[in-house]
Parts: sequence; C-alpha cells; structure tokens
Amino acid sequence: MDKAAQLHSQAKDGGFVWKQKKMKQPYFDTYAAQYEEAKKKGDMKKAQTAAEFALKTAEGEVRQMTAEVKAGWEK
Repeated sequence: MDKAAQLHSQAKDGGFVWKQKKMKQPYFDTYAAQYEEAKKKGDMKKAQTAAEFALKTAEGEVRQMTAEVKAGWEK
C-alpha cells in the first residue's frame, strides 16, 4: 500500500487522478478505505484485493501522466 500511495501522490501532484463526476472520492481513495476497513476486520483476503486494485490504479495514473500523447491530426 505504501508504494501505491507514493505513486498516487505523484499523479495527484501532476493532476492525473482518476475519478468520475458522480463519485465522492477518487478510485484510489475508495480502494484505500476498503483496505483499511478490511484490515480492521481482520479479513486479509479483502485487504489484499483492495491493495492490488489501489496499486493498479496508481500505476495507471502515473502511466497516463508520463505518456507521450499527441493530437490525432499530428504525425
């Protein structure tokens, strides 16, 4: 979860946080809350799943931030 939090903070600084308009909080924060809740209950399987989703989300945010994107009409 530490690596995911570090990657998410990099993406957050760059302004690349994944969130839909109707969501109250970004995807990463949702998964982090699920991780903490499962950890408190002692359900390590759910905690592991939430941590994996958080890491995938954070890696995706950073990948999007560092991608070389050009407009469709540019060659």
